[in-house]
Amino acid sequence: MAETHSDNREPNTLESLVDRTLRSVNDADAEAAMQRVADIRVQRRLRDDALVEHLIKQKALQTGTVGAATSAAALIPGFGSLASFTLGVVTDVGVTLRLQSELVLEIAAAREHTLTPAEARNALMIVTGLNMGTERLVNQASRKMAERVA
Repeated sequence: MAETHSDNREPNTLESLVDRTLRSVNDADAEAAMQRVADIRVQRRLRDDALVEHLIKQKALQTGTVGAATSAAALIPGFGSLASFTLGVVTDVGVTLRLQSELVLEIAAAREHTLTPAEARNALMIVTGLNMGTERLVNQASRKMAERVA
């Protein structure tokens, strides 16, 4: 009878990403998301769709800032490109997943709905699944551009 060594093998990239995604959902704080939404509602006097649009724009700006900061390492000759494509990508993906987790919870709070852990996980998996394809294309294009510059 053949033995399976699934417990001893190294996780592949997809498994690692799924694990990180699930941890991001679990680490995201629903209470903090509700408080952020309540604060924005009062400060900006936003309601319904305008509030959700503001939340999305805010997270997009935060994600863009992280992306700019992590890719800035590529400007350092030699080591910078390597750091940008390794540490930068890992950091960028981790922070992006965290921000997406927070956004899912914030949109639910803006709609006055508290997500169960299963609903939050499923919503983020959908968002992440859509985002993974886009990020893969961006990473491939970035590598090709860096190869041309180098």
